[in-house]
Amino acid sequence: MDEKPKREFTTSTGRVIHLQPVSNKSLRDAERDVEAEFEAAGKPVAPPKYAVPLAGGGEKEFWHDEDSIKTAINEEKAAWAEHLKCLGELRIEQNERVMAVAIVRGVLEKPTDEWLEYMAWRGSKLPDNPYDLKVRYVTYEFLRTPEDMAAFVSATQLLSAGMEVSSDAIDAAMELFRDSIRQQTGPLLEALAAALGRGGQAKLDFQPGVPEGEGSAESGDRNERVRADEQG
Repeated sequence: MDEKPKREFTTSTGRVIHLQPVSNKSLRDAERDVEAEFEAAGKPVAPPKYAVPLAGGGEKEFWHDEDSIKTAINEEKAAWAEHLKCLGELRIEQNERVMAVAIVRGVLEKPTDEWLEYMAWRGSKLPDNPYDLKVRYVTYEFLRTPEDMAAFVSATQLLSAGMEVSSDAIDAAMELFRDSIRQQTGPLLEALAAALGRGGQAKLDFQPGVPEGEGSAESGDRNERVRADEQG
């Protein structure tokens, strides 16, 4: 008899977490829901626009992108900065929402009486909503580190694609996660080493700023849609 596909993995603390597939559509819908909430709240999810005069009179508007914003007026540049800030906040909220959906629909473990008693002893106010309570439990007891979070996301993606949660696949995903961490911290560590090499006298100036290319894909997509609408 064939064995059932593996649907579990062991966290950094040795806890085994049992999973089931989560619909890809439910995860995508969670992202779209957050974007819709941002737009309904009037947040600048869309980039600012600029007007181009027409030869026959009048003007047409286009979405700003990374190239056009370089020669924009200060007011538009300020709006672009707010747009990028909004996109960063949007990504954070989307990641949290998707993670919550993946936990609620994909994790089989439920809050135990022992954990509830411990949290009460600690004096922690727990969510009344059972879904929020489950998210709190899983993140507190199982997904305690960034690596655990990354492994969980990888496992969820594997199951959603109809694959089993193999240790090799998780290890490969974790190596990618470690590489991304090294790339993010590398410039800071290099600057720190250089400063220490000069006796600590040099000014350590490291500002991550906005990731390169942030917002460009969405801006480009919107520009293409605007141009298509105009041609149509």
